[in-house]
Amino acid sequence: MATDLSYDESSGDVTATMNGASWIIHVDWFVRDGSHEPCAVTISMKDRDDRSTGAQLTASVVRKLAIGDAIQMARHGHAIQTSTQQQYWELVDLRDRLEATFAAGHGDRAMWAELDRVTTELERLDTVRETPVGPKRGSKIADDTLREVADVYQKATRLGSPVTRAVATHFHVSESTAGKRIMKARERGFLPPPGEHT
Repeated sequence: MATDLSYDESSGDVTATMNGASWIIHVDWFVRDGSHEPCAVTISMKDRDDRSTGAQLTASVVRKLAIGDAIQMARHGHAIQTSTQQQYWELVDLRDRLEATFAAGHGDRAMWAELDRVTTELERLDTVRETPVGPKRGSKIADDTLREVADVYQKATRLGSPVTRAVATHFHVSESTAGKRIMKARERGFLPPPGEHT
């Protein structure tokens, strides 16, 4: 019977399923000549309490697990995640610079459009990265929460701190989720448009 492989973006592991039993294949990486290369592969039973014969990790099972295919799948996922992480943090820095410009009372419509584009792209990249803690996507955020977002934002502005980072830290969410909440707070009138002060 064929082995089904699936890649988990949050852990970077590959799950191999065969004959109703599953194993986790974890690949460790190192950088050589600018390229990520595998240096170790660990195989473990997904359900260590499974006592059935087919779930045991035997030499026969290892031969059938398509380890080479699992490494290729993990390599592809790892490469995407690595490049996405770099792109994500570059956009976070750009967003922070734009927000600092607005907090200082400068900026124009073009910069506002750029901030909107950056925030949208950060949200998209967030789906490739780990799932953020907080409300499920698409769920309505309560006005009380958005008032609190505005309070944290205004306090950070007064202190000269990066506002999105302050909101993310306060609510224990990713920075792109914090950026989305700031936009929602503006839409509902709890924060003024960028460049205007309360």
